[in-house]
Parts: sequence; C-alpha cells; structure tokens
Amino acid sequence: MGTWPYSRLCQDWVPGYHCCLIHCLTAPFGALIEWLWLRTPLTLWQILCGLIVLVGVGIALMPGEHLKLGRRELLAGTLFSIVAALGGAYGAVLSRKAYAIVHASQESIDGANAAFQRIVGGLLVGAICLLIVKRREFRIQSQAPPELIIEASKKNGAASGPGC
Repeated sequence: MGTWPYSRLCQDWVPGYHCCLIHCLTAPFGALIEWLWLRTPLTLWQILCGLIVLVGVGIALMPGEHLKLGRRELLAGTLFSIVAALGGAYGAVLSRKAYAIVHASQESIDGANAAFQRIVGGLLVGAICLLIVKRREFRIQSQAPPELIIEASKKNGAASGPGC
C-alpha cells in the first residue's frame, strides 16, 4: 500500500524520466551519506558496480526525441529529482542510525511506531515546503480587503457550503 501513492504521483505529475532518476540516485546517495556519516566502508567492488549502474542509467536517461520537456522543465525536474533522492537517502540512513541507537540502549521499536514517526516527519517537511512555495499567495491574500475575500468565497460557493 505504501508505494501506491508514489506510483500515482509518478503517473500523474512527474514524468517517468524524473521518477527513474529519483529511484536510481537514492541508493548511491544513501551509500555516500552512510559512508560519510556512519563510516560504513564500501569495497572497491561495490563502488565499481554502483558506478556501472549509474553510467547505464545515465545513458538510458539521456534526453532525446522521446523526452518532450523544455530545457527549463528538464533542469528544474532534474534538480528536484536530485533533492528528492537526497531526502530519501538521508531518511534511510537516519532510520538506520536510529535503529542502531535504539539497539545499543537495549530498547526496541516496533514497525508501526517507526512508520508513524517517519510519516509525521514527512508531513512536517512537506508542510514547510508548501508554506515556502505558497508564501507569496498568503502574503497577497493577507493584504486583500475583507470585502474582496468574502465576495470571492461567495462566487466559489465556499460561503454557502456543499450542496447549496
């Protein structure tokens, strides 16, 4: 059930190119973050195989005739895909670190509790991003005269409620 909303997001809003980029970059970013933060060693063989995969994905995702995106959309989508992959990788490494801390203190955490904590964290990050993106609209609405807001609500049916 957890992957269903993400797959709907990829089908409806995000081109497959960027979804593939997110999935393919999350693992190497996770390995890099874990190596830098937790000092988990990577063997030469693991690094080589990871590079081969990334080169193959890079070749497969090269923009060509099949990609109907403008330069601006491609760059913005790629940048946000990298940010999304970094966020997913950091979350995975953070979970691993949290489990290590819990285990070291002879405590335990069940899967439902851990999932709930991840959901709350994800909602907070999402809410902060939404506030950043919508801050201009909030500022415009706060400066609008109250009569205009009431009139706009009546036109949209918000004042009368559903079904009226």
